[in-house]
Amino acid sequence: MSSEATRTIATEDEKAAIPQPRPMSGTYVAETYTGEVRVTPGGVPALANDGEPAGLARVRLAMRPDPQRPPAPGRLAGLCAWAAVIALIGLILGIRSGFAAVGGAPGWFVPLAVLTGLVGFSSTVASFFTAHHPRTPWILLGIASVTLIIATVLVDLL
Repeated sequence: MSSEATRTIATEDEKAAIPQPRPMSGTYVAETYTGEVRVTPGGVPALANDGEPAGLARVRLAMRPDPQRPPAPGRLAGLCAWAAVIALIGLILGIRSGFAAVGGAPGWFVPLAVLTGLVGFSSTVASFFTAHHPRTPWILLGIASVTLIIATVLVDLL
């Protein structure tokens, strides 16, 4: 092999170097491998023919979770504030709907009130699961707000 086709991975003591094949495009560089380094006598991770760690180390690195940064504190505060307003209004509407259902509301009212409540609740909860996305939580909170408007119209129709 030519010197361009191989590269050298230096060990900690810089004395023992093992020529290894270059990784194919799309693979990570073996120098960033921080797993078991005592695999070979020279302290260099054993690499497969494609330049990636061999054996179970490859699987362990592939299953490592993708690092994500948490959402900004201001973004979470905005989500919490909007969700708190939705929860407060939803609680008031839920109490009014409960009194309306006990007081003899039409047969269509209870299933529709439950449906709007479940859609609003689930979209509010889902907005926190998608807090790291740019627009998705705000869209979900908008959907929850629309369900509050629908629920208000339903309660006022009685």
